Amino acid sequence: MSDAPARPDDAIRRLFATLRLPGVRTVRSFVALDLANLRRAQTEDSEFSAAVLAVGREILLALRAPSEYGVPVSHELNGCRRSKFESHLSDESNLRLIFRPSKPDGIEIIAFGHRDFPDSVYFTARGRLKKRTIRFSPLDSFGPPPGLCEKPAADAGQCEEAEEGGPGKSDARSKS
Repeated sequence: MSDAPARPDDAIRRLFATLRLPGVRTVRSFVALDLANLRRAQTEDSEFSAAVLAVGREILLALRAPSEYGVPVSHELNGCRRSKFESHLSDESNLRLIFRPSKPDGIEIIAFGHRDFPDSVYFTARGRLKKRTIRFSPLDSFGPPPGLCEKPAADAGQCEEAEEGGPGKSDARSKS
């Protein structure tokens, strides 16, 4: 086994494999935006990859005991739990996973990322839960859109645009 850090695209693929596990439900656009924000917080490839892999490990831990893992969050995030953790490149627990236990023995991923940068992950989660029509679902087998969050975007629209097109849809438009 190599000690070389994972490349960003490999780390993202591994995260999407975790997100496709039975019992894990999320919203694809939330994942894309959380990855974009995490990329802004972790600008070095090795830091970003380590953070993405740490998110995947944390999801696995939360999935083992959804109603007991982490700590309950109150107020507008009532019913949710959060865990704080670090990537292996940092000793500081500056990453967060906000999730909600779901039946049977699953989790709904509300938000993940850096605690405070570019925005508070708690603020992001609260804004998402205020939307009454959220439809959490298992991710399909496509995985992330090509090139998702490889480099920091100039604005937040990059991943949103990639999400709207979806995997494989840009190929059909480019054949002229």
